[in-house]
Amino acid sequence: MLLLWLSLSPSGWAGESEPAKEAKEAKVIPKISLNVQQGPTGLSLAPTLQSDQSGAVTFALDLWSQGAGGRSHQRQSGGAELVANRPHSVGRLSLGLACPYQARIRLQLWQGALLLSEIDQTFECPSSP
Repeated sequence: MLLLWLSLSPSGWAGESEPAKEAKEAKVIPKISLNVQQGPTGLSLAPTLQSDQSGAVTFALDLWSQGAGGRSHQRQSGGAELVANRPHSVGRLSLGLACPYQARIRLQLWQGALLLSEIDQTFECPSSP
């Protein structure tokens, strides 16, 4: 009788399954500062993350540009171990173009397979009169 009871009882009594453990983990949702400096000679970007909780995230930082010299794309990606209430830099991109130019910046933050946040902004420097 005991053998029958064990085979019918849920397997969670011996320990939590992996999906149950993952569901209990709190996701880290950082605040993002893009820290963009824009001028007639280009654009520089140094994003910073800050979170109320410690945790690991991965990021993808893309910068597309178009100007008189043509088009370009820069990409940086990696991981960041965030410490609660402490800023963390996640890369730096610079673009040196004379006006007129257009640039598009996209920053994606991931925790595992979950997309936490995405920022997509466009900057322009019109031609001088």
